[in-house]
Parts: sequence; structure tokens; C-alpha cells
Amino acid sequence: MALHTSNIQTRRIIDEHARQAGASIKTVLEPNNIRTNIEMARDLGLATIASHHLCRLVDGVVELKIQNKMPIRKTSMIFRRRTHKTRLLQKFVSHAEQKVKG
Repeated sequence: MALHTSNIQTRRIIDEHARQAGASIKTVLEPNNIRTNIEMARDLGLATIASHHLCRLVDGVVELKIQNKMPIRKTSMIFRRRTHKTRLLQKFVSHAEQKVKG
């Protein structure tokens, strides 16, 4: 497989799922760029794990859907307190908060 190096959180999640399933992953390449992972997997006949929308950006990729759901990764927005926030940032934060609340 072409996967990120083990210091990347996504890779740690993949490795943990493999361990829990009693499987081992043979990693051949470890570039830290997901597009490179996808292209190398395609060009060398390997596999990788990537989001659907990123796979669509690379021609000649065959996607297989994962049968079992992967865990949802939590993300944070980080910005300085008590500083000016542009209207765009304010709108983005408001939109994101509404999406999270459902």
C-alpha cells in the first residue's frame, strides 16, 4: 500500500483498525501527500486509503467502497481571541457551527 508515514494521525487510525482486525498492512511507499499516495498507488498497482472526493481528482483511479464505517475524525477551528475577524471568517464560523448542531 501507499500510506502516510506513521507520524500522521490518519495513518495511526488505519494501523489501529488493521491491528484490531488482526490484519497486517504491507506499506511499500510512505509519501506525506495524499495526492501522491493516490497517484503512486495508481501508477504502481498499489492500494491506498483516501476520501472519495480526492480520488475523483486523479484520473485512472478505481475506487472500492469500504464496507465498515471508519471513525469520524474530529476537527477544530483555531484562531486568535480578541482580534479582528473578517466578515468571511465570521460567516464561515457561523455556518460551521450550524452544521455541527445539525
